[in-house]
Amino acid sequence: MKRGKLKNYLSVAAVFFLMTLMIRCSTAQNEVVDDGDDGEDDGGDTGGGTPVTLASDQSSPFGIAVDDTSVYWVTYGGGTVMKVAIDGGDPVELASGQNVPISVAVDDVSVYWVNSSGGTVMKVAIDGGDPVELASGQSTPWGIAVDETSVYWTNSGSGTVMKVSIDGGDPVELASGQSSPHGITVDDTSVYWTNKNSEGTVMKVAIDGGTPVTLASSQNLPDRIAVDGTSVYWVTFDGDTVMKVAIDGGDPVTLASDQDG
Repeated sequence: MKRGKLKNYLSVAAVFFLMTLMIRCSTAQNEVVDDGDDGEDDGGDTGGGTPVTLASDQSSPFGIAVDDTSVYWVTYGGGTVMKVAIDGGDPVELASGQNVPISVAVDDVSVYWVNSSGGTVMKVAIDGGDPVELASGQSTPWGIAVDETSVYWTNSGSGTVMKVSIDGGDPVELASGQSSPHGITVDDTSVYWTNKNSEGTVMKVAIDGGTPVTLASSQNLPDRIAVDGTSVYWVTFDGDTVMKVAIDGGDPVTLASDQDG
């Protein structure tokens, strides 16, 4: 499997599995929970099941990623980057002493995250080790994504969308003038993000930069975002909806509503 492809070409079922995990990774429960549905179309019941606690006593867990073997998350209260086997077990601390880590992404060799208060973009080997700083001096970095060559993130404070080589280097600004950009994802050709405000937008730009394109507007605090081969998917924080739009734009479609909390 190529680096980063797992995250960028998840099936629609797996996308919603991740969304479910995000929602259940609540600061109130301080738990990471699996709903028992692996997100794969195995011919069985994919309508959910009894949630299984994968990790407990986490300090404000926030942000989540998954690969073939493990689930990864950050604790913005504890300043840690964590993982646990996808079937449960003892959680493993990959990094500590981080400054309000918010979002996390993973490829075949490394785990990546942003420190929202620290203004840094970081990585660590997938089995742990010394964290490596990929970018610093960022303005409230929030969402993060990764592909074979680069790490992408949003700067909520400065309204920019950025990327840097997975090995570090000079950060590149892909888009500016955005209004509180939050969630971010990437495919082979484009970077997609949400501008989280009451008249929020879903945006994309070419992977090497260019003129940003609005895919959807008038969204109520759009936040987390995902993409597959045909559509872009997002959740609206205040609208309590799960939405999608064609990858080239069009009329947004409501997939689920009244998703309170």
